[in-house]
Amino acid sequence: NDPSYLVRMEFRTRAFLDYLNPGAGVSFLKNNDFTLTNIIGSLGIAERVSILGEYAMSDKGDIRETRNVTLDLTCRIADPFLIFLRGERGTTKSFFTDYDVETHTNQGAVGTVLFLLPYISIRPEYRIVDTERYRSTRYAVQLHIFR
Repeated sequence: NDPSYLVRMEFRTRAFLDYLNPGAGVSFLKNNDFTLTNIIGSLGIAERVSILGEYAMSDKGDIRETRNVTLDLTCRIADPFLIFLRGERGTTKSFFTDYDVETHTNQGAVGTVLFLLPYISIRPEYRIVDTERYRSTRYAVQLHIFR
């Protein structure tokens, strides 16, 4: 029942005759002994290509800390159709009484975004997951409804 605190700052602009759209931001969430911090940077080029990088850090008291890096490349093929390629690397440290455990996760995804109607998109993707414990591939489809 503890309150949560969230702070977010983001900067976006257009530069070089609206050819480049750089952006940067940070967010911080705290609830009791849990914290989540995200740092992002992005660059849009001629409204055709965008690159997004994110570094995420989460901590759960003396139990666990996680660090994750994401790099995303998106290309607009036509007005309602985008393709994307994403890579992620995560490290989690779990703290136990007698020892600590560090695990790593690598993920890659390729997919599309199709805007069916204004404010509605569908996102099919193919994802590869590689950890110390398992390797897998999976398909997923997401439906996004914006308001």
